[in-house]
Amino acid sequence: MLLRKSRSKNVPFVAIDDFALRKRFRYGTLVVDLRTHHPIDLFAGRTEEETKAWLIKHPTIQTVSRDGSRAYARAIRETSAQIIQVTDRRHILKGLSEAVKEEIYLHFPTKPVGPPITIRTPHPSSKRKSERVREENEAKRWKVIQQVQERQQLGESIMGLSRAFQLSRGTIYHYLTIQHPPSHQRGSPYDSYRPQIHDLIQQGKKADDIEKICRQFGYTGSRSTLNTMIAKERQHFSPPKPFIKPRKVFKQLWNVSHPTEPMGEIEEAWKTQWPPIQDLCTFLIGFRQMFIQTDASLFNSYLQCEAYTAFPAVQRFIRGLEKWRKINKGFITRSCSLGATGWQKDMSIA
Repeated sequence: MLLRKSRSKNVPFVAIDDFALRKRFRYGTLVVDLRTHHPIDLFAGRTEEETKAWLIKHPTIQTVSRDGSRAYARAIRETSAQIIQVTDRRHILKGLSEAVKEEIYLHFPTKPVGPPITIRTPHPSSKRKSERVREENEAKRWKVIQQVQERQQLGESIMGLSRAFQLSRGTIYHYLTIQHPPSHQRGSPYDSYRPQIHDLIQQGKKADDIEKICRQFGYTGSRSTLNTMIAKERQHFSPPKPFIKPRKVFKQLWNVSHPTEPMGEIEEAWKTQWPPIQDLCTFLIGFRQMFIQTDASLFNSYLQCEAYTAFPAVQRFIRGLEKWRKINKGFITRSCSLGATGWQKDMSIA
């Protein structure tokens, strides 16, 4: 990537943000002139020392718009107490959207959840090596999934879990929705008996009767394999639960809460599956309205209200804002943002 850099040192208002050269391993920092909304510099790293070294070379800086990075905050504070720190609107809205998405994905699974299937585990000696290896890998993955779910219930954020397990946030969201140990079993040579099993279930036959009839027609497999096929075929006779895609819910909720051009509404099926979604929508509408009213007092009132206490992920987001209360007032009182530096599309969600 080529970047035409302006080397002017007389820049009073800048925005800084990190970018990944190699995600979770190598990062750099981009500096933007807030008057022109154009990039003016890049430097390697995003640590306190690296940021401080750059700031010292630019003594005319008066205001810095940044994200929630503690390293950036300390570097700015130690370079000069006179520099005003402002939280970028995009990062606040991104944090809010991540918190809302986390709440939604906890209550709307990414895949339809069927009734649990109980099968007899075959004796280990009867399994092939490849099957044992597959089951060992599935057991390891299930252990990680359980650890992710336990730590999330203790209050750890999605970003923290992503860093701790070196997994993408999408994978973390998926792990939080899994309710049963993963299984990737291949097709069975006994699948030809499925139509017959289907008909026998329709006739009201029990598992013992189905086994007896299938063996008369040449079935030589184990009872546990037959039980699995019976359980799967029985699912076809149960009315399927309405499946609601969490991605659709999040997109619609974000559109409904748009401060100037709201679109659509919360569907009744969503309220039935998770009644608090209406309260979450109300909170989201009010919070995003605050951005366009440019009233800093509203920010303090939102930090004090209890509308978000029923949503753990949103609580963590609000606690983060409370921690940086003085800094975060800047997103209301000053028009400092990354603007047209590549994030303009993201900024439009305000």
